[in-house]
Amino acid sequence: MEARRVDRVPTPDLGWFDCSQLAPDAWCATADLPLDYDKPRGATTEVAVLKIKATDQAHKLGTLFINPGGPGGSGTYIAAIAPEFLSESVLARFDIVGFDPRGTNFSANVACWPNMGEQTAAIGPILTTAFPWTSDEKADYVAASKAFGRACSSTGRPLSAHMSTAEVARDMDVLRRAVGDPKLTYMGFSYGTYLGNVYANLFPDRVRAVVIDGVVDADAWAGTRRTAHKPQTARIRSGEGAARAMNELLDRCGTAGADQCELAGHGDPATTYATIMSSLQKSPLTWEDPDYGPQTLSYADLTYYLLGDLYYPDAGAYVSQDLSYVDDLLQPAADPGTERATRQATARRNLRAALHRHHASADREAAYQKAGKKIFPMGFPYDNSQEAFQTVLCTDGLNPRNAG
Repeated sequence: MEARRVDRVPTPDLGWFDCSQLAPDAWCATADLPLDYDKPRGATTEVAVLKIKATDQAHKLGTLFINPGGPGGSGTYIAAIAPEFLSESVLARFDIVGFDPRGTNFSANVACWPNMGEQTAAIGPILTTAFPWTSDEKADYVAASKAFGRACSSTGRPLSAHMSTAEVARDMDVLRRAVGDPKLTYMGFSYGTYLGNVYANLFPDRVRAVVIDGVVDADAWAGTRRTAHKPQTARIRSGEGAARAMNELLDRCGTAGADQCELAGHGDPATTYATIMSSLQKSPLTWEDPDYGPQTLSYADLTYYLLGDLYYPDAGAYVSQDLSYVDDLLQPAADPGTERATRQATARRNLRAALHRHHASADREAAYQKAGKKIFPMGFPYDNSQEAFQTVLCTDGLNPRNAG
């Protein structure tokens, strides 16, 4: 059934053009794909595509489609930087292709507000707070969430109603056909895991190979009547997974000892971590950065940064370093010239730089987006990353009706 539905869509002529301004040897294209695959010749939405050609074209095996996750992460961006993390043998035998899922990045954007000013006024708390912790933050979040629902159910339509992973998987099948591959070769990270699984279930006879870095519980993702009262991200137990990973790192740090794990030099790592988080829950940490002036780190901020640490292959080293800096700064100020005073001065100098690490990749992608606006004028009239994320969740599965 799915094959018949998608095969009714004419194969697009991608018309590749040189876009090496975005990445060395990059080629770009756009495809007009059905807004609704039940109406294959009806309204369309524009999808942006980027390709890095195989270095050994004479022995090319085909195309490797790649997705970074999100939902809403830029497929064109991860394809552009693929030479930095894929092996030479893979780069030799496959064209690397990424596409920005419908509604995101350089594809025609889903937009739930007419402009950034109205967007910020409506959901400012969601845009600027890692997650609500204080009672005021929680109240602001609920109000912003209600505004989000109203805007994406009105101004955001019709695209906001057609952002499901199934629709993106159908887009990928049409693009697979457009690049001339009889079957799909795919690599997905994070949410890209779910996209790969959805494609394989919709088009089982069209899969050559699917590589994913995790397994998402599809029933929990979609939800049932019995579980609809629980938010989607809670159903798939994202928080519990991150907590288990953190506890494992702390245990390993303690076993390794201070010679191999800096945090172990502060005492039992799990105890130090619990003490730090308890302190920040009561009040934020403030310190004077020698270059940037007054700095503040809240409980929500540190949780956000540590979650970012867990995405790195060398997560343990980053977690150890960041928690060690914070622990040093939470200690009472030491007398000048003492070892503790030296450690605190080092922590003040290095913590800001350590936290900036989490923004460095975002800054790099922002520079890519800025360069790409000249190439893909449809994409990113404003930052719609929140809209992209939420509209996928809302079209993919059941969620509580009450924001509170």
